[in-house]
Amino acid sequence: MSGRGDPKAKPGAGRNPFPDEPFYCVPIKLHDCGLARELTASQFKRYSTFLRLANYYKRNSFRATLPELEKLDGISPRRAHEIHPHLEERGMVLIERNTNPYTYVVLLPSEWRDRNGHPYPPSKTPKSYLRGL
Repeated sequence: MSGRGDPKAKPGAGRNPFPDEPFYCVPIKLHDCGLARELTASQFKRYSTFLRLANYYKRNSFRATLPELEKLDGISPRRAHEIHPHLEERGMVLIERNTNPYTYVVLLPSEWRDRNGHPYPPSKTPKSYLRGL
């Protein structure tokens, strides 16, 4: 079992809350800048699906049809047409619609924007706040 104290462990392996199970990461900035609170449940769910697929393909871009995405997160293609523009406006994803199926590019958190189009400040969650949870 890898983790703290294991000399063969990868750097950061001790942060895996499920050392014996596969998992994928979510950008800390999602919570630090308040986006996790601002996104609707469907938007959050679809963004999580995008992160999972980016993790699976080991790159930040991938191609998928709306029915394929629906199988993963239950969001209908009709609802996806409402959700995707919101994620694009925030700078969270880029959707290349000139490909069939569409190509989705998960963008860096440093490229995210608030509702007014302004960049979010860098992530700075006070450790004292997290200790209080």
